[in-house]
Amino acid sequence: MTLGPWSILSLTDREAVDVEDPGQHFRAVVARGAARPEALAALGGYWADRAAHAFVCGYGAALQRLHATEPVVLTALAATEAKGVHPRAMETKLRRQGAELRLSGCKSFVSLAGHAEWLWVLADEAPATAERKQLRLVRVSPRASGVALARLPDLPFVPEVAHYQVTLDDVPVASGDVLPGDGWSDYVRPFRTLEDTFVMLAVLGYLVRVTEGHGPETSQRAQLLTNMAALLHVASLSPADAATHLLLAEVLQAAGEAVRAVVGVWPESAERQRFLRDLPLLQVAERAREARLARAREALYVARPAQGD
Repeated sequence: MTLGPWSILSLTDREAVDVEDPGQHFRAVVARGAARPEALAALGGYWADRAAHAFVCGYGAALQRLHATEPVVLTALAATEAKGVHPRAMETKLRRQGAELRLSGCKSFVSLAGHAEWLWVLADEAPATAERKQLRLVRVSPRASGVALARLPDLPFVPEVAHYQVTLDDVPVASGDVLPGDGWSDYVRPFRTLEDTFVMLAVLGYLVRVTEGHGPETSQRAQLLTNMAALLHVASLSPADAATHLLLAEVLQAAGEAVRAVVGVWPESAERQRFLRDLPLLQVAERAREARLARAREALYVARPAQGD
């Protein structure tokens, strides 16, 4: 059965989850039965009492959609390194020592690593003599021997979401914890699309709860629900297709307008001020989204030669 945003309105349990820790919020949402990625984002946002908790559910849902874990637990993607987050920047190495695999390197910015049950680490397994990197995604426990977490300074927005530097020193890896396929093209690149989709879905879910006090027929609430329906459709599409990227860009623009409409009628309160503080969250990676949209347009709208008379 496909989840629709209007199902939020008929929930038995409509109270927000009352916790301070984002990891606890994620676990409470799963315990309430919202384990599928779409439900985890939409209902995790609806049950949130702040944007940070909605973000955690959207982020976790994107990773669950990328590679499902059973049971559903909070995981974190460890890709960014000192030189950036693109294949050429990857210096973390996965190497074989006899019959064992070992992982070494440093990830400079990993959101929620201290709250996660597992880290998904992007690493290069190519031999030193290879001309090209061979990237793999590797599952590692943040509590494994050789893994060290150092919390980074809080960002000025969503400070409840902690970020970490993760150092990997000769960490043993089981062969079953190396995911099949290319770590970049099959996982990290599509994650960017999934994260944009599910995080916005969660934020809109949160704002649906905020607007309930204004009555069920307000235009602002209708906008939120309509954009949630559109994002749920986008979530069902391939995150690798150019058409998905084009549609997502349009929906994100409309969703942003819906968010601004809610802010415009939201009565002054501490919760509204906290949301305004956290609004820059929705502008993170804006340049990457613009580049993705440009590539999608180029792929879909190939110039045709002019027709002669």
